[in-house]
This record gives sequence, C-alpha cells and structure tokens, in this order.
Amino acid sequence: MLAIIAVTVVIPANTEEGFGVFVLPKTMPTAAAIVIGLGALIALFEASGEDALHVGTTMRVSLFVLLLVASSLAIGQIGFKLAAPFLGLSVMMLAGERRWLWLSVGSLGMPLAIWLLFEVLLGRPLP
Repeated sequence: MLAIIAVTVVIPANTEEGFGVFVLPKTMPTAAAIVIGLGALIALFEASGEDALHVGTTMRVSLFVLLLVASSLAIGQIGFKLAAPFLGLSVMMLAGERRWLWLSVGSLGMPLAIWLLFEVLLGRPLP
C-alpha cells in the first residue's frame, strides 16, 4: 500500500521534471518503490516456519527505525556532512559489524563519496 502511495503521490509531488535529460529524475525512486512493494507483497504471502514474535529482533528493528528517524532529523538540523558519518557508523554497529576498516570506510568513505557525487559532480546541494 505504501509503495502505491509513493509511486502515485509522493514521488510525483517531490521530483522535478528533467529537461533534456536521458533519464527522468523520478525514474529511480519509482523503480525502487515498485521493487520494494513487490518484495513486501512476496514476503506477505510467503510461508514461514515460525510466526512467533522474537523480542530481540523486534527491539533491533525498533532501534533501527528510531535511528533512521533521529538521523533524518539530525541531517535537517546539522547537515549531511556532520550527521551521515554517525548514521553510517550506527547502522553498521547495529548490524553487527566490528571490523575497524569496514567501519571507517562505511562511516567516512561512503558519506564522502556521496557528498562528492552530489555536491561536486552533480552540483546538487545536500542539506
């Protein structure tokens, strides 16, 4: 249901029309929403061996959602360059990654690459 709302309402209202571009700006978000919606539909009807609620898994998912909400607010308040490294590090630690090389690449290298792509190459400002 959320994928349908995203494709029909949210994405068209929040993307600009591209003039003279090969791929329209709404193409990638629309494709991602469709794939996520189809994946959710498959997961809904897929038989699972166990329906019991696991407290540990529920707590990790709740913490992950809380982390995403807090980081979205932080990016709006303090900006991408300061908030993204902490988000990357937090998500990787929550996922169980403990190797310092991967933690440093994920929390410093990826935000730097994203910043270079959008700010420098594409000229699109990040918050």
